[in-house]
Amino acid sequence: MRIAAVCGSLRSQSLNAAVLRAAVRLAPAGVTITEAPSFRELPLFDADVAGSGPLPAALEPIRDCFEAADGVLICSPEYAHGFPGGLKNLLDWQVGTGELTGKPAAVITVSTSLTAGRWAHAGLTEVLTTMGVDVVPEAGLTVGAARAKVDPATGRLAPDLVADLRRAIAALATRSSHAGPGPLLRADLA
Repeated sequence: MRIAAVCGSLRSQSLNAAVLRAAVRLAPAGVTITEAPSFRELPLFDADVAGSGPLPAALEPIRDCFEAADGVLICSPEYAHGFPGGLKNLLDWQVGTGELTGKPAAVITVSTSLTAGRWAHAGLTEVLTTMGVDVVPEAGLTVGAARAKVDPATGRLAPDLVADLRRAIAALATRSSHAGPGPLLRADLA
């Protein structure tokens, strides 16, 4: 079982990155969680480029990671009641390509607010669902007041968050193992 993990934050001391790295460590036997390459260098989505190429070099390793995965875990902060623009840009480059279509996904939102990033969580879930991604509600997680639960410097998580994260990974892995035939590969779309 291979799960591609994406962090919606580019900050070096991101709480979301700390939770994502913890997910990599907490993966149960038989499940490998791999961080997708950074989307930091990905240019803004351009439909003309997407339709006629050549595609940005930064996109290829990300697509390869998604294509090889059985499921996806996205960990994102909330900015101004939405998820980060860089993550949206990455998803825009994936629309209609097949790497994520039909794949199970866990949406995890880690926020310093008491509202636990619920707007970002809802927005990200909507975008992924629209793209044909199988968002797994049981694998979803919203974490509020995260500074008290996550130490980005050490990677330590509060015990209750560790338990919730294990449950989310298990739910995603279960759905991934029962997923139907995978999406069409890029070669099939040519």
